[in-house]
Amino acid sequence: MIRASTLLKATIAFITAHLSSTALGLGCYRYGKTWQQFDKADGNPGLVSICQEICAAYTWKDFEPGETRAYCLNAANYQLRVDTVIRNLIAAEVSCTPFCLNACLTEAFGCSHGSEQNHNNFYFRLDPNGGAC
Repeated sequence: MIRASTLLKATIAFITAHLSSTALGLGCYRYGKTWQQFDKADGNPGLVSICQEICAAYTWKDFEPGETRAYCLNAANYQLRVDTVIRNLIAAEVSCTPFCLNACLTEAFGCSHGSEQNHNNFYFRLDPNGGAC
């Protein structure tokens, strides 16, 4: 028989771990549409082309300290989309141009269902999904 205190400790540990990962949210997503599905539905332009299009939406102007920008890219006659967010994590104006393409490709090739990660003082969320923007 499991003691109540042991069960309570295990439950608290599970909830704490779950809340920590949810609050931070950093890592690969496990479910949903994949980058490969998006690429195929978009006519197979390749992940480099997709990431270049995403980054073009962010590199027109430097990010202010703490600034967050969001962009959504449609594909397949608005049947699929990639939701993206980039946030400047530092207290200085800075360009994401040198980092965006590498960060996008790292995530697209490393996390098939999308992800959220920090790269070079920026938070990136790149998430392929169904439906239109």
